[in-house]
Amino acid sequence: MRFVTSLLVFFLIVSAMPAFAQLLSANDIIENIEGEWAVPHRPEGADDLVVDCLELSVKIWLREENGETIYYSQFQDDVDNPVERAPIRVWAKSDGELGSFLLIQYDGETRTTDAGDLVKWRLIMPDNNSFTWQRTDWPTSGLTPMRQRCLPADATS
Repeated sequence: MRFVTSLLVFFLIVSAMPAFAQLLSANDIIENIEGEWAVPHRPEGADDLVVDCLELSVKIWLREENGETIYYSQFQDDVDNPVERAPIRVWAKSDGELGSFLLIQYDGETRTTDAGDLVKWRLIMPDNNSFTWQRTDWPTSGLTPMRQRCLPADATS
């Protein structure tokens, strides 16, 4: 019975994933997520989102601590921004057809879902140079704007 329940939970999670042609596996995400990422934002008076590594980016890195992989991030627009920390709680692995993601919950998280649970996030990477977030309580189509990797040329343009 326990196996059947675990299998059912796995398929419910996977069925809630957005449709992408291909997604990186959890292991590939861990290998590729470190770096600086442009965060789409809407400048004052603009109608459209802008992706600009010079204006707003987030640095992401991983560390092993006490046998856990820990996700760290810090916005780079202000040196006083706090470092966010989140143990990677669950890995959902791909079997070729199914998508994959990392599931995290930030240390000190205070935001809650409508059900009163602390917010958890799926980090989804369709390729090595982009990722998006999806809260576990959002509908399948509910995604943040896609983050883009800041490449060395992006920082000087």
